[in-house]
Amino acid sequence: MGLGLTGGGGESQSLRIPYIKWNAKAGRMFRTDRTNENGNWESIDTDITDTAIFQVDFDTVRTGWISFSNPIDFSHATNHGVTFGEKPGEANRDNPYKLGFIVRVFSEKNLDGLREFSSNAGVSNTAFEALFTSYEVDAEKNKGKQPVVKLTGSIAKKNDHGTNFQPVFEIVSWAPRNAEFDTAGQDVLAAPAPDEATDDGGDEIEF
Repeated sequence: MGLGLTGGGGESQSLRIPYIKWNAKAGRMFRTDRTNENGNWESIDTDITDTAIFQVDFDTVRTGWISFSNPIDFSHATNHGVTFGEKPGEANRDNPYKLGFIVRVFSEKNLDGLREFSSNAGVSNTAFEALFTSYEVDAEKNKGKQPVVKLTGSIAKKNDHGTNFQPVFEIVSWAPRNAEFDTAGQDVLAAPAPDEATDDGGDEIEF
């Protein structure tokens, strides 16, 4: 039935798990880590474009109205299948809320563990909708598993505001759903890293 992202919150950043992001202007994917030096928090981006292979947990995907303006607000994003509802905020062109998604991803090797991936940008929505459609095709015969996804490239999209790059995702394998996806929504940066990966190692694709 699709995600409904291409037809047309209220969480503190300090409480969110670490995340990855797609830079549509640069056509690159980054892993963002928060560091604390003498009480001063800093965000450090690491380019993972060439190594972006990770498991995506569609069991926890949420969609809906998302704002990335201060404060970041995911409170209107709901489980897949729930009606989006009315757009929050003022009915004007400056309204920061757009339809988007937030989903958990995992790779001990490439992401240093559990992350979140979210966006409300058109190019990301289009790419993620296509990925979800591919997922739905084989989900029934892969019960108990979630897809391992690879960023395979990008497509330049030009409009009146310049050129943005749309990511291209491909499902390269399926693996047992990782238990890390059920971690509560606290900032896992505060917890020690596990000594070893927790995913089932029986798949051909290493992630």
